[in-house]
Amino acid sequence: MRKKPVLLLLFCSLLLSAAAHLFFLQEWAKGQFMIGPNDGLSQIIPFKMFIYDQYKQGNFFYSWGFGLGGGFYSQLAYYFSTSLFFFFTVCLVGLLELLQIISPPDIFFWAHAAIVASIVRLSV
Repeated sequence: MRKKPVLLLLFCSLLLSAAAHLFFLQEWAKGQFMIGPNDGLSQIIPFKMFIYDQYKQGNFFYSWGFGLGGGFYSQLAYYFSTSLFFFFTVCLVGLLELLQIISPPDIFFWAHAAIVASIVRLSV
């Protein structure tokens, strides 16, 4: 009996979250992104891709590819490197890549994933 209201709440929450992102979804459908100079999205997407690649290589704290070599974990903490939701996303993407469901993620993949992740986070 209680299963139905919970599923309805989850569905309505997801629908409301998608409605809140309607502008971004429309731009995505047109193949466009709302990225400009000094925009947070234009900074976060490359860092997410960098962090994912470093995690995939087994570098969890330090990378020679970060500037002249440095601790990216603490320096990029602002860019979701310590976010549990980002860890979940990295694990999911890594699993999908390992099972060859998706090809290796590029910068456009992370831009699309940012929209989907934002919708899921807001609905949760």
